[in-house]
Amino acid sequence: MSEDDFGDWYLKIYYRKKTKLINMNDKYIEILADFTEAWNTLNPELIIQHLSPKFIYDSQWVFNSLDYHEYKDYIRGKFETIRKTGSSVKAEMGYNERGELLIQLNQGGNIAFYRIRVENNKVVKGDLCMF
Repeated sequence: MSEDDFGDWYLKIYYRKKTKLINMNDKYIEILADFTEAWNTLNPELIIQHLSPKFIYDSQWVFNSLDYHEYKDYIRGKFETIRKTGSSVKAEMGYNERGELLIQLNQGGNIAFYRIRVENNKVVKGDLCMF
């Protein structure tokens, strides 16, 4: 992968947090890019393909943790609802105030951040929060 594969966001992140990006695993960035594309195209399979069977999802807006199977149903249903209602969602990769590379989601002006943790090239944890 090269910086051309990532476009403008790569350059913004690279020059803002050069040492952090150098330490990023290419697979982590590839997975994060797929998650971002999934939200922008409402294609849950781009997310699901990267999930570990041990995956756990937590959100400030979902009261209980979801396991792998529950999350697959949840994200498919969520994307279908967004599609049916005509809501707009924009996802971008970037850094939060803590310096973590993650996905910033904007759904109708509401901003949230989606963090993932990758182990053995699979996502084992997903967190959606306001910071």
